[in-house]
Amino acid sequence: MEEKLQQNPPKLSKKKEASKTFKIASRNFIKMCNFAIYDFYAVFILFRKCGAKARSEVC
Repeated sequence: MEEKLQQNPPKLSKKKEASKTFKIASRNFIKMCNFAIYDFYAVFILFRKCGAKARSEVC
């Protein structure tokens, strides 16, 4: 562990850490967007089904 830290300059490790955090953040953001899209579609489908049932009941 110590030898590796001495071989690698701190600037590179900081850049690697930043890129890792950025990748994790982008993954989380994409997951959030996917969940939002899926939720939107689920609600949309539910509303369509409920609307069709309500129309058939009224008619």
